[in-house]
Amino acid sequence: MSAANSLRLMWLHEINNVKGPRGLSTEKFLSTSYVTPDFISDPNELSLYVGNPARTPEYFCHEADRFASASFETLLSNAPVVGYERSTAWQLIRGYYAAFFSVHALLRLHGVACTRITYATTTPINREVQRLHPGSLSMSGGLYYMRSKSGGSEIALTKFDTNSGGSHEALWALLTDYMRTATQKALLDATDPNASATFATTIDKLNTVVRKRGGPMWFTQVRNRVNYSHGYGSWFPHQGSTTDTARVALCLGGWRKEPSEALIDLAADEITQFAQACSLLVSLCRVTIQDVAFRSIARSPFRQSSARLAAAG
Repeated sequence: MSAANSLRLMWLHEINNVKGPRGLSTEKFLSTSYVTPDFISDPNELSLYVGNPARTPEYFCHEADRFASASFETLLSNAPVVGYERSTAWQLIRGYYAAFFSVHALLRLHGVACTRITYATTTPINREVQRLHPGSLSMSGGLYYMRSKSGGSEIALTKFDTNSGGSHEALWALLTDYMRTATQKALLDATDPNASATFATTIDKLNTVVRKRGGPMWFTQVRNRVNYSHGYGSWFPHQGSTTDTARVALCLGGWRKEPSEALIDLAADEITQFAQACSLLVSLCRVTIQDVAFRSIARSPFRQSSARLAAAG
């Protein structure tokens, strides 16, 4: 459980002690019933203060459980097309979304979210801003990075530059720093040096492949090539195909293994590496969800939802 031990160092405080049914959405959490806006001098960088800091781990717990559940269910429903041994397209698309959801879940377990904030959410915040801070600028809707600060009493918001892409690009843009931080924390932890070294080696192999392929945007680029350009021979008549459904299924099945056992073949073709990288990210999410569920209280949302799906795998 080297990965679980290492990633536990980054858990948002009290996230394993949240209880009750999942139901605190972004819209509800950012309502003026729960948060108070600070003066806005830069609409791309602002802060909201949480009246009851216990709501912060509750929100991130509900969000992490939601995304982890979506990730695991996506791969549990991943069945090859019988009779078309090279029809890998939907396998790869499912693998992509499972990884995409897993990264969302991992970030939220650590008090970070990449999320879209709508006009319906910003309107009451802006009314409250003008009431408390006349002359303040307004908050606009869009994609934001949310971070828990000051023990959950503050939510820092940074708006994503939409010129750099949409919600998928925003999410993958966080991967490099996340992996770097996770590795650094693991290596600084003296409680289990062997586990930390194993985790660092696992992440290094993932980073090596991702860098070789051009960076984290590789994930969404492959998804787009498969989904929109029908590339890699993944759709019938499979011209230029380099793999088959059995191979892709074997790679994606790595999410059931320990991350250190789901390593990426540095000499494999691109699609094989893509499937292996996706399954490794889901594996990291799975062992973390199972760890937090094991260490959670009886009525934790994790026990009722994502951990049950993780066990089904």
